[in-house]
Amino acid sequence: MSSSVNDVIGGFNSVIEKQKEIKDGKCTVSLYRFSSNVTKEFVGKDINEIPKFEYYPCGMTALYDGTGTAIDEIGKWLSEMKEEDRPSKTMVVIMTDGEENNSHEYSASKVKEMIKHQEEKYSWEFVYMGFDLRDINDAKTLGFKNIAVTDKFNMSNTYDIVNT
Repeated sequence: MSSSVNDVIGGFNSVIEKQKEIKDGKCTVSLYRFSSNVTKEFVGKDINEIPKFEYYPCGMTALYDGTGTAIDEIGKWLSEMKEEDRPSKTMVVIMTDGEENNSHEYSASKVKEMIKHQEEKYSWEFVYMGFDLRDINDAKTLGFKNIAVTDKFNMSNTYDIVNT
């Protein structure tokens, strides 16, 4: 993502700012980063407490591990809440600049099964944002219904899919 780092940062910050403007309800954000490893930044943080996003691309692409870890941990976080405290909408946005090439904990079939389960049982929404047409293969393999693909120099326009 190094060639599109400013678009990624600007797009993410723009989505956060637009969501902050919505005063109807409460919005929380969870952020995981995946490259050669998966790093949990935060889970369920109030949108008004989200700092400006910074990121530096590096490493490989552990797409399946990143997605599977996020689903498992966010699902656990939600399951520990009282029913009335759970959000009415859960959206998971996966953004990647490359094809899967480094997962060790989760397989494509396992993540696809997890996505399908969360969509069907809990009405989670999943959005896949890739940076070129070859990235679509991973999205299709995982069963994503909402797919946005752009070139590495036009990422900021793709974030509009999240604000719908």
